[in-house]
Amino acid sequence: MNFKIQSLTEIKYKNEHKSLKLNFIQLTLPFLLSVFVTQALAIQVEIDHQPKIKVATFNVSMDATNYLPDNIIGSGVELIAALKDDRQQIKNIAEIIQRNRPDIILLNEFDYIANPEQGVEIFLKEYLGKSQQGIAAIDYPYYYFAPVNTGVSTPFDLDNNGKKTNNLGDAQGFGHFPGHFGMLVLSKYPIVEDSIRTFQHFLWKDMPNAIVPIDPNTKEHWYNEQEWQMLRLSSKSHWDIPINVQGKLVHILASHPTPPVFDGNEDRNGARNHDEIRFWQDYITPEKGDYIYDDQGGKGGLTLNSRFVILGDQNASKDEGAARKDGISKLLASPFINNDMTPASVAGIKNSNSAFAANHTAGWGMQADYVLPSRFGINLQNNGVFWPEQNGPLYRLIETRSASSDHRLVWADLTLTAKVKPAKNIIMVIGDGMGPAYTTGYRYYMDNINTPLVETTIFDELLTGMVSTYPVNSQGYVTDSAAAATALSTGHKTYNGAIGVDVNKKPLLTIMEHAKQLGKKTGLVVTSQINHATPAAYFSHNESRKNYNEIADSYFDDKIKGHFKADLMLGGGSKYFIRPDRDLVSEFKQAGFQYISDLSTLTSLNKHQPILGLFAEVGLPWTLDNKNENHLLAMTKTAVQHLENNEGYVLLVEASQIDWAGHSNDIAAAMAEMQDLAETLTWLKNYVENRDDTLLVATADHSTGGLTLGANGDYRWQPEFLKNLTLSPKSIAAKLAQKNMPLSAQQLSNALGFIVTDQEANLFIDSNDEKSIYGQIKLLIDAKTNTGWTSGGHTGIDVQVFATGHGGKAFNRQQTNTDIAKQLFKVLGDN
Repeated sequence: MNFKIQSLTEIKYKNEHKSLKLNFIQLTLPFLLSVFVTQALAIQVEIDHQPKIKVATFNVSMDATNYLPDNIIGSGVELIAALKDDRQQIKNIAEIIQRNRPDIILLNEFDYIANPEQGVEIFLKEYLGKSQQGIAAIDYPYYYFAPVNTGVSTPFDLDNNGKKTNNLGDAQGFGHFPGHFGMLVLSKYPIVEDSIRTFQHFLWKDMPNAIVPIDPNTKEHWYNEQEWQMLRLSSKSHWDIPINVQGKLVHILASHPTPPVFDGNEDRNGARNHDEIRFWQDYITPEKGDYIYDDQGGKGGLTLNSRFVILGDQNASKDEGAARKDGISKLLASPFINNDMTPASVAGIKNSNSAFAANHTAGWGMQADYVLPSRFGINLQNNGVFWPEQNGPLYRLIETRSASSDHRLVWADLTLTAKVKPAKNIIMVIGDGMGPAYTTGYRYYMDNINTPLVETTIFDELLTGMVSTYPVNSQGYVTDSAAAATALSTGHKTYNGAIGVDVNKKPLLTIMEHAKQLGKKTGLVVTSQINHATPAAYFSHNESRKNYNEIADSYFDDKIKGHFKADLMLGGGSKYFIRPDRDLVSEFKQAGFQYISDLSTLTSLNKHQPILGLFAEVGLPWTLDNKNENHLLAMTKTAVQHLENNEGYVLLVEASQIDWAGHSNDIAAAMAEMQDLAETLTWLKNYVENRDDTLLVATADHSTGGLTLGANGDYRWQPEFLKNLTLSPKSIAAKLAQKNMPLSAQQLSNALGFIVTDQEANLFIDSNDEKSIYGQIKLLIDAKTNTGWTSGGHTGIDVQVFATGHGGKAFNRQQTNTDIAKQLFKVLGDN
């Protein structure tokens, strides 16, 4: 059941535009210039047409219990009487709405009154439609309300207290009468009535993996079989209300889950609250909502690429309160929801000693009410909580529940953006450990000293912005590769060491998993082992990056819609895939994968079969030890050629060993790894810019080693000493260690490609094993080049982002690493 008040807005708009056309014809010559300017501006407005709206949710406590003495059961006439009674509480609610002036608002706990002339229309006309305390009246031409489950009788003793009351705890949802604690949506924009979906009758049992409450005393299900078969999920209802905002459709997803309290150790209300919240997470996630059916017989969740705003008192917080926090945490963590800003108020801080008080939305101390817009098609501009301070003139509005409500109005300013042509393919490149000093050093390393200016590099050509890399705030400011890769792959900060999981060790949807859900191909190319931290965070979920075998197993065991998460995997790590306890290589081959272990066979692969290539036990050789092969470039070319298909692909490419060189404070190895990455990016740039459907994004997960170009107060950096190395310093050390004799200046000069003096050679006198020789070689190279290092670990400085191709301009700014993932999810969501 729904009702709509007609509006003259659309007719007026059309007439105004007809008038504009007539006026244009009648314009005289002196005004033509201004007309051309006006028309040009009008065209620009049309192109940039991005409506701005304010959306709010407000639990108004306009339910029977607010108009009755304690312990008296309501009958459903209480709100009708209160509306007729010119009630100050309702006036205050109207004033709060008038002061905030939302374009669309959900009112929770507005008792359902079937006849709008006795309920909603009185509220609209006599309260909102009249000035309250000098504030301008506000008009909502469109509204929606419908029956809810609260107070709907059942023949069962659902609360197991030995009494069958038909209502209260024995009703479908706790309530005195049918419609108690109802809901109402008010809108300044037209509601698309024939597309409304309601889920009042959806049965809890039909949610896959529903949380079934267990009686702690008997260890049996709290609800018997008959009860479970008829119990609805929604304690009130779940509504999907499409609203047409100047030609752009916005789905208002409205609900009011049961409070997770007022029960016992069986936590039946906590379980229901969790699953009511989970309903929306499934509804907005591709494939997850296939089980859902609505009251009209429609099946499935929200259509992909739909604008939506989730509204309502969810009775749950991820930080405090009695709710099962996993439900609300996962909803807030959804990559399809923009939760970048949390609404706050100063008065909330003063109301409670809680560490989270700034974000509270209820007078009793918790964030319970939410306005959660979609990432697709909506930009979140601002949000807040209307909470007057105690010493202010408006405190009278919220002083007690009887003054208005024990909840506060929560609002968000939104801009509805235009749909853009999606990128068919995404190539994500990560230079592990590659801070700005590395790209700068590479520029000087490649400089032609015979020209007057320093030549630019591929990094200069692709540079678009900067990225902060800090992990979740409890970890400080310096990230590890696992937390950084999780941020880049999921859009969520987490703890150091986490692989694709949040701070509670719960799996997060990765960009690769979403690509698979959309039917795209996926692949990874790395110079580390393929189950190392960065690739693992894109394709796996584990509480620790150190669980290499578990991560390797997950590459085979965990699938999306029956398909492997990766269609192509190239890198190292054979020791983790061929083990005494499990031969994953054989399992992949039996599943139809081509397996190769030699880089020279990359060109002989069948394009129509998935690929597993493991070219080393752990990481691939240093680029300096493999100069003629450019293994990252070779693997990347193969990956692109094999992943191309009609549906598109997402490819991860990582130059893993820039980081390893940084940890080792090995500038020679670092510059060679940078060169391999630069050549790979050059090829990718040419590939992408010769298409119109592919996005290339490159960044670093963090910076490693605290590299400085110049050290010890000496204003020079001389990378020319690196140019003649034919092997990596580590391999040179291994060769020299075999001589078992003191190293001469000549031997070192021959090995390193630059002149080593006798004095410098004397530094190697006590170096007689590979490790000590390697350490001394690095120190010698640092002295020659005047390279400095501040750490053997990571640093917290910002890194760069590089982009080109379709959608590349979106990264032209300062951002944090999660923003990159969110933008990529947005690009995929547009497909």
